[in-house]
Amino acid sequence: MIRSSSYLSHGLWGLQVKATELASVQRLEAAELRKQEEKARRLEQARARATAETHLREKVAAATFARGYITGNNHSNNSSFNIDNITITIVIII
Repeated sequence: MIRSSSYLSHGLWGLQVKATELASVQRLEAAELRKQEEKARRLEQARARATAETHLREKVAAATFARGYITGNNHSNNSSFNIDNITITIVIII
């Protein structure tokens, strides 16, 4: 009898250890999944921010050119200017 109750006690303890280990693995997997999702979200935000910055620079370049063209500061059909170390050349065909 001592053996069988000791075996049952040890068997239940082993099941508890396995359940605890399984819960621990599941927590680690969930944490890793959250980490990957956050990384993907931040990469998408960075892409969107870069696209928005590019569009803004294009708008500023167009507005700057138009302002210069309207005020008569541009006497040729070609215009080049520099914004944030990016040279933009616009050619007007008339």
